[in-house]
Amino acid sequence: MTNETLQTITVRLTTRAKAIRSSVLKSLIEVSSVENYTHASAIAFNALLSFFPFVILVLLVCQKILRWQDGYEMILKLLKDYYLPTGSDFITRNLRIVVANNKAAALSLISLVFTSAGMFTPIELALNRAWQVENQRAFWKSQLLAIVLVLACAIIVLAPIYLAVQTEQLLVATVAKWKKLFKIVFTIAVKMLTLPPTIMIFFLVYYLLPNRRVPLLRVLSTAVFVGIVWEILKMAFTRALPLLDLPKIYGPFAISVALVTWAFLSAIVLLFGAILSARWPESK
Repeated sequence: MTNETLQTITVRLTTRAKAIRSSVLKSLIEVSSVENYTHASAIAFNALLSFFPFVILVLLVCQKILRWQDGYEMILKLLKDYYLPTGSDFITRNLRIVVANNKAAALSLISLVFTSAGMFTPIELALNRAWQVENQRAFWKSQLLAIVLVLACAIIVLAPIYLAVQTEQLLVATVAKWKKLFKIVFTIAVKMLTLPPTIMIFFLVYYLLPNRRVPLLRVLSTAVFVGIVWEILKMAFTRALPLLDLPKIYGPFAISVALVTWAFLSAIVLLFGAILSARWPESK
């Protein structure tokens, strides 16, 4: 490879990096508007209402349909150790109780139909605005699309659960006697396994919700970027929680405050990605 070729590649990469940085900064400015703050609040509210019914749906699929107890236990383990920022013991214990109660589980799934639409509608509005779409979908179409996205997300989630179960079984057979090594290797494996599904979920949201055709590669690039940002934010938030000392301020409501705060921050990231997907520079 000649020096001239290297110089050309360097110039192109530098130009593209500047274009991406400009798009990110403009998206950050736009997502800080009052309207997006309102949308983020609505998304966070409905996300909290739909998160647990969604988890119950996945748990029921594992236990009742697939008869897959290892997958059922792995979901609860990942929630407890890696996903829930606080109150993991309390939440996973109550999830077991609800799943065991058929009536309560059925009511949770029914509520998921309505809360999922409430979560995706503000995102759809933000995406349509970002892509300059004037015609909105009919209510029943938005409702149907929300249900499709929920089912697609459930299927996507099962893939890393299966791989996590297989990874744990492999590690148990090889390095179980070294507990610290087991924990380190399994944690790294979980991080690697959960990032692709996170990116895929962001991609589906950004690609399917706008009421128009959108460039696949631009949306995919945005989903990768936002997925990594969300994972970094999750780790930072989890580490910052002990420093905030929420139980001292909010007492028994500390778990609720932490979950609401995390849901709101996630909603901001989701809306940021929605805006960025329309601004992401095209590859040349």
